[in-house]
Amino acid sequence: MADYKGIKGFKVQSLATDPVPSSAAWSSGGSMNTARSQLAGAGTQTAGIVMGGDGGTPSDLGITELYNGSSWSESGDLNNPRTAFAGSGTQTTALAIGGVSADAVKTESFNGSSWTEVGNLNNGRNALYAVGTSTASLAFGGSGNHNESWNGSAWSELNNLNTSRSDLSGAGTTTAAIAYGGTGGVTLTEKFDGTNWTVANVLPTGIVGGWGSGVQTNALLFGGNTPAPARSAVTYIFDGTNWATGATMGTAVYQPAGSVGGTGGTALQAGGDVGSYNAGTQEYNNFAGDTTQTHQNEGQVYYNSASNTLKLTTTVFGTGAWASGAAMNTTRARVATAQSGTQTSAQVAGGQGTSVNTEQYNGSAWTEVANLNIAKQLQGGAGTQTSAISASGYTTTWVTQTETWNGSSWSEVAENNLGRVQMGSAGISGTSAMIYGGEGVPSSTITANTEIWNGSGWTEVNNLSTARTFIAGGGPVTDAVATGGNVDGSGTSTNKTETWNGTSWTEVANLNTARGGAGVAASSSTSALAFGGTSSPGNVSKNETEQWNGTAWTELANLATARYDGNGNGTANLALYSGGGTSASGSTTTEEWTVPGTVTNVTVASS
Repeated sequence: MADYKGIKGFKVQSLATDPVPSSAAWSSGGSMNTARSQLAGAGTQTAGIVMGGDGGTPSDLGITELYNGSSWSESGDLNNPRTAFAGSGTQTTALAIGGVSADAVKTESFNGSSWTEVGNLNNGRNALYAVGTSTASLAFGGSGNHNESWNGSAWSELNNLNTSRSDLSGAGTTTAAIAYGGTGGVTLTEKFDGTNWTVANVLPTGIVGGWGSGVQTNALLFGGNTPAPARSAVTYIFDGTNWATGATMGTAVYQPAGSVGGTGGTALQAGGDVGSYNAGTQEYNNFAGDTTQTHQNEGQVYYNSASNTLKLTTTVFGTGAWASGAAMNTTRARVATAQSGTQTSAQVAGGQGTSVNTEQYNGSAWTEVANLNIAKQLQGGAGTQTSAISASGYTTTWVTQTETWNGSSWSEVAENNLGRVQMGSAGISGTSAMIYGGEGVPSSTITANTEIWNGSGWTEVNNLSTARTFIAGGGPVTDAVATGGNVDGSGTSTNKTETWNGTSWTEVANLNTARGGAGVAASSSTSALAFGGTSSPGNVSKNETEQWNGTAWTELANLATARYDGNGNGTANLALYSGGGTSASGSTTTEEWTVPGTVTNVTVASS
């Protein structure tokens, strides 16, 4: 008889502890109770503490929270709410040092439940960094570039950093510290031996406002700006001599706090600026080469004997966010795309101004490739960088012309049946695509017509339930989605959504925000992302992002730049939005949508 392993590929093991990542990785932790940036932290990954920070209203917080490895609880507030200060010590014996304005000289000591004011710094400052314990700490850098040591009762001045800087990071102890990054000498690294600072190898990239932890021979730097305002998700690792690039964080963040203890194999990040005040936390673990641990194997089912739970190792997705991508070479709107491409392998063609220009994106830059044969805009598009289609559209009138892309050039092929503009389109290649809806001939008629392309000809199939133009969509020809659009000649926006099963359209749950001209990234009729667009009457550009799970639309983080008639591409977890604007003239703007995914252990059942 076949056993479970033979059927599913894995035995159900009985383990006393959960499996750990097989390499260095970041995973999501429990969220803080209060979102904030410019806070300070101390402690370890499983016994952390954060305090103070900028919460918006009020801008200076005194709130203290303690972390037990999975969740945060509030403790006693600082006596002096503050931002841009330093922390050191442990969860039960921490220090809060310096800060802005009146707090610049103040030090407070934490006993596990409450804070007490202790000896002041000799040189008040903000945006400094600190390492050490509650009885032996070192506070260096910041405004004024001073270096002072704490002996449990008073601060003493020591030799300063060689290069003045603030918003820096560091790690280590009072006699073996390391300082790196910051304003001014942003790539510079310096080591402290208890007396003097000496210059060490530079960082790969300048980082301002990151967080550091570990020891002088195994230090970490994560988060920050590189340079402002590009938030960093990179982790850098120092081995005592050189810096190397480590695991990427799930969420890029500026001016977070975190743990200061540990040997560099584990770390905690909390709060910071992700485009807004952040309550999220991330945990870093490096178990590479640790043969004493059971390592994670995605898809593995196991029984945790300590907690009496059946668990599964799987990918859990976090909170998505938009980030800036490289600008296109050609300003454009009203543009079609190879929308089944990926976030790092996209293509656009044509657009406003009846352009023939075609560009491809590799995740870091746009490159011009062979032009369309006929310049047009408002057309439908589908496929990938190696196999795409551009159908119908507008030159000086509606056209039925279709071109396909073979990876290097466009070729004119069979015309579609109904000339139209502002239609929805879907499909995975230049031989499998569909177009639906739009404004068609004759007399600017808004249509519900649907046509499917099989690589040689177009066939009319069942119509949309609701005729509309300015429509968005995506997915394969057997499993597509159509959403939003305008339903009349006056441009009245709709929030209607329909899904296609290969034969017919079915109305499903509406978008939360009615709009036309949105971008869509879709892998199926049950997984899509809609973003941007414009609402009419009024022609108001939108920045809302909504995710479709096959049942309902959920509002997520907004685009940085509200716009419509841009180019959607990718999936609901990894999307790209290029071009579009607040008018038909368009832009070169590109934004990338990323939902971080982390392999983690989740409970399936408990006794």
